[in-house]
Amino acid sequence: MVKPKAYLAHLKSGDDLVTTYESVRAGFVALALEKNRRATPFVEQARALKVAAADAATPADLINIEGIQSALLTAAGVSDKAAQHLQPEDKESAVQSLIEKFLAPAGVEFIEELIYRFLLTRGDTLGGSMRNVGGMLAQRKLSRALISTLAVAGTPYQWLHAANNTWLPMSKDDSDIELRLRGLSWVNGRKRRTVVYNLTVPFLKNNVDLQRFAIGCDRLEAGNARRFNLRRRALPASKRSLMWSHPIANCHMSVQLRPSGTKRKIRLAHFVHRAGRTERRH
Repeated sequence: MVKPKAYLAHLKSGDDLVTTYESVRAGFVALALEKNRRATPFVEQARALKVAAADAATPADLINIEGIQSALLTAAGVSDKAAQHLQPEDKESAVQSLIEKFLAPAGVEFIEELIYRFLLTRGDTLGGSMRNVGGMLAQRKLSRALISTLAVAGTPYQWLHAANNTWLPMSKDDSDIELRLRGLSWVNGRKRRTVVYNLTVPFLKNNVDLQRFAIGCDRLEAGNARRFNLRRRALPASKRSLMWSHPIANCHMSVQLRPSGTKRKIRLAHFVHRAGRTERRH
């Protein structure tokens, strides 16, 4: 008797893959809450800047106040990244232009004008940091679901610390580890599984959000987790095929790319080599 596919317990039809309105709403609410959380340090910086700038009687006096020169540069529209490439004289020129063209015309309200322009630049910084937040929140949610499932089943696991690339054993207190987690590894019966987030595949020249290996983390060295060998196979002109392989995991992924101009999606096939034979998994 053929064993039913495990995914059929959760997916009955294509409609089960459609995100519900409730889930979409919850996702946008989560993004809004995360944006507010990340904005809090900038708001507090603006408050501190207002207190420090209160000692200035005129806009020109701001230059003489120690401890706010970096904030003045931010209010001038210079981001932290751009400031690293400017000479001191260029920074002074940017601040002087801010005072002459924007703060001085504001009159007695120059401090409010300073705060508004400071927050305007910081808001741009916040917007840039939010671009990948959706994927980050999804990664945390998936990680927490995996951890909870393993905990309920009594299955021990190891997790890859994102900061130091070290595999750590499970802990009794697993609160918030999804905030620092980059991978999970566990054993189910005789099957070993390892999931790692954000690995770069050479022919894609970009990160792949999630990759699953049919091995334990002891065979997937954290120091080698970002490196892949690229192989190419000669195929008919109607399609182009690329293959990458992980030297430690001994698993391969082939991708067939249709010619430009067509609307066919990229086809992926997962190959796992074990016990002298190669299995193909879609």
